[in-house]
Amino acid sequence: MSGTNDGIAPTDRGEASARRTPAAGRAGVLYVTTGSPERPTAEAVRDYLGRFLGDRRLVDLPRWKWMPILKCIILPRRSPKSAERYARIWTDEGSPLVVNTEMQRAALQARLAREGLDVSVVACCLYSEPSVERGVSRLLDDMGVDRIVVLTCYPQYASVTVGSMAQRVLGCLATRKRVPSVDFVDSYCDDEAYLRALAAHVARSWTYVDDGAHRLIFSFHSTLCSDIDAGDVYRAQTEQTSRAVAGLLGIPEHGWELGYQCVFDTHTPWLGPLTQTELLPRLAEQGVTDVAVVAPGFTSECLETYDDVDRDQREAFLRLVPGGRFTYVPCLGCDEAFIDALAGIVRGRL
Repeated sequence: MSGTNDGIAPTDRGEASARRTPAAGRAGVLYVTTGSPERPTAEAVRDYLGRFLGDRRLVDLPRWKWMPILKCIILPRRSPKSAERYARIWTDEGSPLVVNTEMQRAALQARLAREGLDVSVVACCLYSEPSVERGVSRLLDDMGVDRIVVLTCYPQYASVTVGSMAQRVLGCLATRKRVPSVDFVDSYCDDEAYLRALAAHVARSWTYVDDGAHRLIFSFHSTLCSDIDAGDVYRAQTEQTSRAVAGLLGIPEHGWELGYQCVFDTHTPWLGPLTQTELLPRLAEQGVTDVAVVAPGFTSECLETYDDVDRDQREAFLRLVPGGRFTYVPCLGCDEAFIDALAGIVRGRL
C-alpha cells in the first residue's frame, strides 16, 4: 500500500516533482465501505454477519474451529438482536451507511468534475452489495479506466478494515489479464484538509469551556490488541487524529479523551479504554457534566454511530450524570470541506 514516503530525499523533492508528468490513461476512484445487511431482518443480518465475521483478518482462528462456533452459536444468537437494532435506524431509502456512502460518492464525483477532472467514482462494499468485485468491474469493464485510486471511508488504517479492503481489491485484480495501475490510499488520518474539516464540524456542534466540567471524547471502533501487537498502526493513528483536532480547536490535553467502542467479545483483549463502560463512568466521577462525542473513524452515519454512540452512550452518560449534557457530533457525511479534502487526496494521486 502507498504511504507518504516516496523514497525521494527532501532536498531532491522539488526537482523530482518538477520532472514528473501526469500518468497516462483514464483514472477511476473506488470508494470502499464495509457494507450493511440488505434488509433489517434476522435472515438478512445473518447472511451479512456470516460474511463479516468470516473474514480471517477479523477472526484469525482455524476455520475448522471458528466456523462451527460462528454458524451454530454466534449467528443464531446475534442475528435477531442485531436485526432489531438495524430496524431502529433503517430509512425508506435503505441502510443509512449504504445510502450515505452513495451520497458521498456523488458529491466527490461532482467536486472532481468541477475541477475539470475526468475521473469516474464508484462506491462499493466489502461485505454486501454493491460488492468490491462489482465496483472493480464497473471501473474497468464499463467505464474503461486503466488507473484506480482505492479510497476507503475509514481515515485511519486498521487491518480489519482498510487491510481487508485492500486484500479484496487485489484479489479481484489477480485473475485479470490486464492489471491496471492501482494506488491505495491506506489512510488520511493526518491530512490537513480532513483535520480542519473535522475540527470545524465539531466546533459547529459543541463549544469547549475550560472549567473542568466539559470534555471532548474521540470514540473509535475498537480492534484486537493482538493486531496492535503485531504491528497494526491503528492506535497510533487514532491518537494522531484526536490530538491534531483537539489542537486545532484549542482544547488543552486535560480537555479531551480518547476511547473505543463496539467490542465484539470479552474473551480476548480489545483496545481500550471503552467509552461507555470505562471512560464515561470515570468522567462522571471526576465531575464532568458536559461531554461531546465524535466518532472520527466513521465518515458516514451507520449502526455504530446511531445506536452505539447517539443512543447507548448518551443513555449511559445521562444515567451517570442526571441533568448532564451529552452532544453527539454527527459524521462528516457530505460536509463540503470534507468532500474537498477527499478531492484533494484523489487529485494528489493522479
